[in-house]
Amino acid sequence: HECMSLNSSRCGGFQDELVTKYGGEWGPYLHGLFGQVFALLPMCTLIDESVLVIHGGVGRDPEQQLSLLQQLPDECREPSVNPWGIEGDPHVEAMEDALWADPGDLNGSRANTRGNSHIWGPDFTERFFTANPSLSLLVRS
Repeated sequence: HECMSLNSSRCGGFQDELVTKYGGEWGPYLHGLFGQVFALLPMCTLIDESVLVIHGGVGRDPEQQLSLLQQLPDECREPSVNPWGIEGDPHVEAMEDALWADPGDLNGSRANTRGNSHIWGPDFTERFFTANPSLSLLVRS
């Protein structure tokens, strides 16, 4: 999964699965290696200049989300997402949104009960596509 601290919590389960399959010595070691690899993966993928594949979705700043992700400082890419607890940084928020934002039926943005990020409405989707006219589709994966 995309965040090692989540994977080692009761919600993630990935670390527990590795320990069950590979034992108490190798499981945590493999978990750490996976974290290093996951930190190197892209936040999203653009296919044929028109389809954006992203785990979460539209950010709290839909007009700037893609440029913020492109400008994301390397030091923000860690095996655990935002281990420092930084709040209000637009790059960190764009990363959290790329991973954990959820769509909703109501216009606007509201807190997401699943943790960091937000629930975005149809108006945010429209703003995102208006700001990124070459895109024709957003795929959550």
